[in-house]
This record gives sequence, structure tokens and C-alpha cells, in this order.
Amino acid sequence: ENFQLPPAFGQTAFYQPGMLVVQAPKYQFVSEARAQVRELCVYLERFDLESIPWIVLADDAEFAAATTHNFVWVSFTRANPSHDIDGVGAFTENKHWGCKGPLVLDARKKPHHAPELAPDPDAEKKAAEILKPYGY
Repeated sequence: ENFQLPPAFGQTAFYQPGMLVVQAPKYQFVSEARAQVRELCVYLERFDLESIPWIVLADDAEFAAATTHNFVWVSFTRANPSHDIDGVGAFTENKHWGCKGPLVLDARKKPHHAPELAPDPDAEKKAAEILKPYGY
């Protein structure tokens, strides 16, 4: 009820019940990104998020939540578990990390990531010609 995000964060989309994808600002610098995630986590402490155990930060929330393929691709190829996991109400107790609210995974594209692969129409055409005699 009355749920909202800080101004820097945009569109939201549920991938599945309890799995919220949030469109986050473009990732530019590590320190800035960590501050954005921390700000979001602290901000979200005011809401009852019991039905949302997992939040994924993405460059395009609608794309990431559209299909299982997209969700898995975005979540697990753009996040480093040792660097990109935080949580709402995060705490450390007896050297064990935990959080009282949703786990937050920063799955935005990072500057060190390779560019996305794009289909090459010429290569596709050549492949189709080569494979045509074989029924492909």
C-alpha cells in the first residue's frame, strides 16, 4: 500500500509473484552504484514487503520480467554475488550476513561487461544458404 520508489528509480515489473524487477539508474561507477543500492534498501524499510522476497535491479525492468529466459539472463549474467547483493534491513550477526526484507540483486550492465551480441544479417543469410540443402 502506498508503495513508491526513490526518484532515481523507474518502472517496476513482477517477473513472478514475489519477484520484483526495478528499473535502476544507469550503472556508471562502483561507489555511486553501491550508494544507489544502499539508498534504495534504506528507503524500502518503511514499506511492508513481506510478499516480495527478491528484488532485481535492471536496466530495463519490462524486458527483464517479460520471460524466464530474459529474467535468468539478466539476473545471472550481470550480477557478481560477492559485489552485487544487498538487502532491505541488512545486518551482520556473528559474522553472518542477513536481511529482514527482500534480497536486492544489482543486475545492471556494468562498464566492464562485454557488449551484447547482435545478429549479423549477412552471416545469417550465408548460414541459411549453406544449410538449405540439409533442410534447415
